[in-house]
Amino acid sequence: MKYFVIASYWVKDFQAFRNEFDSAQEMLQSSGFKRTYLNRDVEDPSHLIVVHECEDVDKARAFYESREFKDCLGRAGVVDGPHLTYIEELARTRETIIV
Repeated sequence: MKYFVIASYWVKDFQAFRNEFDSAQEMLQSSGFKRTYLNRDVEDPSHLIVVHECEDVDKARAFYESREFKDCLGRAGVVDGPHLTYIEELARTRETIIV
């Protein structure tokens, strides 16, 4: 079974967030996250949406409650968030190829 966490953040400075995001990759991996997608709202560039693929929702919740993660938020310049949604993958379509 595959799970995802969608985390929304509002930041002062994208580059500060990106630097902290890049330096946290080992911590994310050790917390059970498999893939991570960093996205930005096209209407509001201060709103970042991070999608994490994970296998264990409880382990993901523990990561977000950890002191290490909360310290990252301060260094990353987060002004609001994270707003978290935990989702379970139920089905996947084949990729669409347009020729």
